[in-house]
Amino acid sequence: MKTILYTITTFIFLGCVAAGAADITEISFAFIGDADGSAHTGVAQGIHEANLQGQFLGQNYSLEEFSGDDLDAIEPGKFIAIIVATNAGDLSRVGARFKDHPVFNVSVHDDALREACAPNLLHVIPSARMLADAEAQWLQNNPDAEINVSGWHPQFMKFAARDLNKRYKKRTSLAMDQYSWAGWA
Repeated sequence: MKTILYTITTFIFLGCVAAGAADITEISFAFIGDADGSAHTGVAQGIHEANLQGQFLGQNYSLEEFSGDDLDAIEPGKFIAIIVATNAGDLSRVGARFKDHPVFNVSVHDDALREACAPNLLHVIPSARMLADAEAQWLQNNPDAEINVSGWHPQFMKFAARDLNKRYKKRTSLAMDQYSWAGWA
């Protein structure tokens, strides 16, 4: 939940800063991961939607893709934040290397990363412990249920989830999953 609040706060701050500007403000994000993966399509959806709103505020959002082996190619001053969808090792390296940037984890469920509590590492995707706890709570009241706990489901309806699922499916022809949701968020 904190990660979502940080994300929302960041976008509100950027919107307020850019609202008074006469020129278009360029806001760039770095994405580290598989450009064909679910997390990337979620990030692309988020950038697309941010640009729909940004055009009224004089903002343009962009995304540049990198692989986990390509960290030297990332120019720190160019990006407002780094979004990582690879593995725990890459995530730790990116967090340590880019200490002055928010680094968003959109794919790694590793509890140890959260326990390390790096100040710039923000976890959007639920941890393994969170997923296990959700499963245990559900099974307490539904002991015979066969479930697959996930951070997102394409049939979610509450809190505008239905509309987000529709927009995502219309744009990508895919069902949103927890990785695309984390990327979007």
